[in-house]
Amino acid sequence: MINLTISGRVGADAEILQLSKDRKLVKFSVAHSEQFTNRDGVKQTKTTWVNCAIFRNIDASTNFADWIRKGTIISVSGKPEADAYLSKDGEAVGNLSLIVESWDILNSTKPRD
Repeated sequence: MINLTISGRVGADAEILQLSKDRKLVKFSVAHSEQFTNRDGVKQTKTTWVNCAIFRNIDASTNFADWIRKGTIISVSGKPEADAYLSKDGEAVGNLSLIVESWDILNSTKPRD
């Protein structure tokens, strides 16, 4: 199995979807930015967004989602998935997703009320 770990900032508050009576999905995205200098000596920043999903049969996922707010610094690990498609404009677009199996919150934020 391939395992991927991403650390970065959460882009928006986590969204909780009820999949069935006892199964929930927690969705959020994590941005990782890197700075580099291009061939012309110009400093640039490249940001990679990863769509994350946590599937759980227990309320722990809901409790976790309360802490995942925009700007939270988090480290997530799990199974990566990638897909590509053509946009409406005919441009190739790629998505990187992660089925999260473990996580660590790296900064302290207050949970949602």
